[in-house]
This record gives sequence, C-alpha cells and structure tokens, in this order.
Amino acid sequence: MLSVKPIDKSKSTFQIPGSKSYSNRFLILAAQNKNPVSIRGDFSPLDVQELILALKRIGLDIVESKDGLIVKNSFPDCEQDSIVEVQSGEGGTTNRFLLPLLSLGQSQYKVYPSGRILHRPFDDLMAAINSLNGVARIESDHFYIQGPIAKNTIDLDCSKTTQTATGFKLIGIDSKKTNFNSSKAYWDLTVSIHPDQLEYEVVGDWSSACFAIVIGLVSHDILIKDLKMDSLQADSKILEIIDHSGSRYEFSDKGLHVYCNKSKLNGFEFDCSNCIDAVPAIIVLACFCNGPTQLTGIQNLVYKECDRKSEIENVLKKFSVNYEIADDSIKIFGTGSIKKLNQLQTFPDHRIVMMSYLLLALSGGGELANTASINKSYPGFLDNF
Repeated sequence: MLSVKPIDKSKSTFQIPGSKSYSNRFLILAAQNKNPVSIRGDFSPLDVQELILALKRIGLDIVESKDGLIVKNSFPDCEQDSIVEVQSGEGGTTNRFLLPLLSLGQSQYKVYPSGRILHRPFDDLMAAINSLNGVARIESDHFYIQGPIAKNTIDLDCSKTTQTATGFKLIGIDSKKTNFNSSKAYWDLTVSIHPDQLEYEVVGDWSSACFAIVIGLVSHDILIKDLKMDSLQADSKILEIIDHSGSRYEFSDKGLHVYCNKSKLNGFEFDCSNCIDAVPAIIVLACFCNGPTQLTGIQNLVYKECDRKSEIENVLKKFSVNYEIADDSIKIFGTGSIKKLNQLQTFPDHRIVMMSYLLLALSGGGELANTASINKSYPGFLDNF
C-alpha cells in the first residue's frame, strides 16, 4: 500500500511522458524502413519499453542516441530463427501493432502477452491475418503468427477498437471499416504520419496530461511543461471540457497553463466516444463539479485493461458518490467534495489507479494499492503528484 498524501499546492509544475500513441506507431514504421531511422523523445512508458524489447527480440537493432533511439535495420530482413518466442506485455497498441508486423515475416512467432490481453478483442485481427493467407490463432497463453501475408484490402469491424485497423495500416494494408464510430482521432493520427520518414519526434502525452489538468481545475493553478496543442491526440478534447465547466487555460512557450476556479466549476455534458482513455480523469473532475455531469460514449471502457466501466462504478461506490449508469453513459451528481477514505484497493489498471490516487489526494489522503501499474503509461506520476 502506498500512502497518498493530500494534494501539495506548492507543486504547480508537471512533466508528462512522451505519447505512447506516437512512439509505438513510429517504432513499427521504423522497423520496416531499410534505412536507419531516428526517433527523438521520451520512451519511458512501460508499453513502449515492452514494444522495444519485442522488436529487439525479433532481430531489430535498436540503439540509444543522445536524444532518443535509432532503428538501424529492418524487418523482415532481420529474421534469423525459424521459431521465435516474444514477450509483449499488456499494451493494446503494443500487441495490435506488433502482430500484423510479424505477419510480414516467414518465421513462426509465439507471442506471450500479459494481463488481460488474451481476453480482449483480437479475433478480428486473427481473422484478418488468416484471410491474407497467413496463419494466426490464439492459444491458451499466447498468439501464434506466421506469414508472409498477401497485401490485400481487408474488412474490419471497428466498433470495439480502431487499433487493429491502425496495426494493418502501419504495414501498408488498407481496410474497409464498418462501425467506425469511435476513436477516430487515433486513426487520423495514424494516417497523418508519413511511413518513409527517417526522423520522427515523440511529443507529450495528452492522456497523461488529463490527470494533471484535473488538479489544475479542482485544486490550484498548474503548468504542464512543454505540452503543445495536438488535436490528433484524442484526449486533447479535455480542453473542450474546460470550456464547458467554466474554467480557463492558455498555452505559452513554457507549455499549458490551467487556472483553478473551483467555485465556478460546473457540471457538463460530454461525448467520450473519441477520447475513451480520458474517462477516468474526467470522472474525477465530475465528482468535484457543482451539479450533474453526463458522460456518453463510454461502452468501450469494458474492453480495456480491465472492465473500466465496472471498476469506475466500484470506486464511486466506495467514495459514496451519487451516480446513474447505463450501457453507454454515466451521470455523476457532483457536490464539490467527496467522502474521505482511509484505504482503497482497485484492479491494477494504470488509469483506474491514477483516478483513485487523485480521488484520495483531493479528499485528504489515504492508502492505495497496485500503484506499480501506473508505470504502464506514466512512470513519473508519483513524483509529479
């Protein structure tokens, strides 16, 4: 258990990690380039580290540079062994980007993920590889992949995730997408990246920034260093919530400034379907608003590292927050404050744990379990907060 102290208002500057959405896309593209590719930025999130290790395991030569990484060779030219076992972690993008890449090779790959990955939506990805004359299946504890696949257009149902469509797009395979109703910004991010670049730069992560922004709205004025506007990162939509809730922000050459005006922090209505990862942070904000907040487009929370919809309910119940929930929406009746808890244990899902940390810290502190899971996306979170 970690002892969570009340929010320290003297800490007003936050440094967020690099965006794993960008990092993992850049790594997959660089892995296919026959020329050395330089990627500048921060690679600290565990999901990114696990993808780097997996790429090294399949034969890619990835070395550190002064300000990032250099990918020096390419896949599948780097294939050596006929059977390769790879550890891939529990990242959605890590696995959904890695598996299509492996299907370009001739070796047999056994990919061992962790966490809940094998129980998340991957059937469509397996079916797509098989339809392209590859071999793909889900075993009891791993994915089995063997190519090489043909590069034809595939049909994909994007109702649960757009990551599969992105994984194939990154290896040059287009898709006919149905039920393409959520996470469109992530797809726009993918198609905005030129696949043959020799240099890329990873920018700050808006999903992580959401938690710092909540502190700025609920507790005290803050600065998120070097964070720039990036509409291609879906969770930058939290700026719309700042406008709706009666608060204020501005960008400067130092980063994003968020100004606290808690007395005028009002409930709001917001469609979360295109920024589903921001929901846990938005839930915290809703609890401290005055009046009801209605969030829609939350159904796909059930397909994350845990069933986040159920976990959010569990946490709200423990803090005695009044709410109403339906299949695709939640209404939170904010009162400006919440009950104090002495101890809290949740599922070890990084975003649920960060949400729980803020709820504890903003209500006077307490003890929190499973904080190691935060390293998945925001390794510096505890130092920052």
